Amino acid sequence: MTEPRDDAPYDSDNPDWRDTWWFNATDLEKGRALHVHCMWSERQKRARHTLGIYDGDRAETRIVITTESPFVSSMLTLDVDPYKSMRLRVPDREIDVTWTAWQEPVDFCQPPFTSADKVMNSMHFQASGRAKGKVLGEPFQGPGHRDRTAGPRKIAKETGRTVGFTFSGADEDCAFLSHLSVPAAAPFTAAPTVSSGYTCIGGKITPISNPAETTVLRRSNGLPTLVRIAGEEFTVRHILGPSRWTSDANLSDPSLGAEGPVFSNSYSFIIADSAHHGRFAAGYGESLLMTY
Repeated sequence: MTEPRDDAPYDSDNPDWRDTWWFNATDLEKGRALHVHCMWSERQKRARHTLGIYDGDRAETRIVITTESPFVSSMLTLDVDPYKSMRLRVPDREIDVTWTAWQEPVDFCQPPFTSADKVMNSMHFQASGRAKGKVLGEPFQGPGHRDRTAGPRKIAKETGRTVGFTFSGADEDCAFLSHLSVPAAAPFTAAPTVSSGYTCIGGKITPISNPAETTVLRRSNGLPTLVRIAGEEFTVRHILGPSRWTSDANLSDPSLGAEGPVFSNSYSFIIADSAHHGRFAAGYGESLLMTY
């Protein structure tokens, strides 16, 4: 294997092995956000590309299955510079955006991020950055988050519910990330038992491992109105979206029905204020294992 900090795809004898690359970004002034997610099987030479564009309460989600390469499909091209930048081009939507990291990547597979139940059992790097370019032919710039993982994908077997936030500072280079999950074997009403995340303030990275460090106050429609992560409070000003898509590790066509569990994601973007660090943009996702 190559070094894990390299952005080239990997291979493994494990049939569940998948590589993924994604980033999100939000233009706070325009109230527009986007995300891209690329999942690849080196063994199958098969990819699944997901693109989301969010304007106000509207969201456009597109999914393409391709066998060309990890980074090229009929919809998009993604150029990667290992852990420094990612450039997304979508010609028919007039998108050309480059995301650039401002922090070193956080390795979630090294202590103290690893968990006893080994839910995070893949190479998993996170970082915050800033994006600039054009979306729908208009200037676009704003903060966002990046994820690079490689390993076995068993989300439709082991994970029941998740909620995640990736807060990236618009006025300062700081980040607050929290990801909570409930194992599939736990009761549906169980509180999260697995937590991973970190804060990055002034270049200092501090892990988050206690589920109690993240709390969410919700409106009657279920959407968050206030989020607390590691002592910092984020007041939600706007929510963009949501969209819904599936984390399908089998790289199947989402338009075709199939028996078996489906891991369904509801994905939105949050524009928020914090008391100590100014404005923030966050990717916000909640996922549910749908079994029947």
